[in-house]
Amino acid sequence: MELKAEGMKKVRARFARMARVLDDPGPVLRDFGHQVVASVVDGFQRVARGEQSAPGLPPANRSGLLRQSVTFEVKGATAVEIGTNLIYGAIQHFGGVVKPVRARALAIPLNAAARRRGPREWPDGTLFLVPDDDDPDRVGILFRAKGAEDLEPMYVLRAKVTLPARPWLKIYPQDVEYFLARIEEEMAA
Repeated sequence: MELKAEGMKKVRARFARMARVLDDPGPVLRDFGHQVVASVVDGFQRVARGEQSAPGLPPANRSGLLRQSVTFEVKGATAVEIGTNLIYGAIQHFGGVVKPVRARALAIPLNAAARRRGPREWPDGTLFLVPDDDDPDRVGILFRAKGAEDLEPMYVLRAKVTLPARPWLKIYPQDVEYFLARIEEEMAA
């Protein structure tokens, strides 16, 4: 994934000059990596459990795994790679369609009990399906009996889900300013 940010032409030009002048640009690259990771982590919104973030904003911070997985690595003398090793990082950033791989449908939990375990982890006969013929992408809803006459919806079953882009891996203007100042500082030393 390649990111573009305001002022990157200026950064590339200064960095090329720095690479020619400095014997070891590694410390500057490490500082920049730390700066961008801190900005990305700060960019995640705190959203109440069960709520979604608005499209175009970073994804909701439910478990914190994506936020905690952001790292960087200095690549040689000319690059810093910033990202995550979590498979869902790219779909959260760019958006896209998610389809089931090992099942007929995606099971989307509707409450805390459903979030703790998947549909196959319930004892046989606990959940039952009410098919949905109105929406071709929605297979139906799995319910469980709650008392003698009440039903509790547990999961929505969908053939696919389209996630909007929620860009979270960004280089912010303050990161560019920091990097440019850090280059100048290193070259002046």
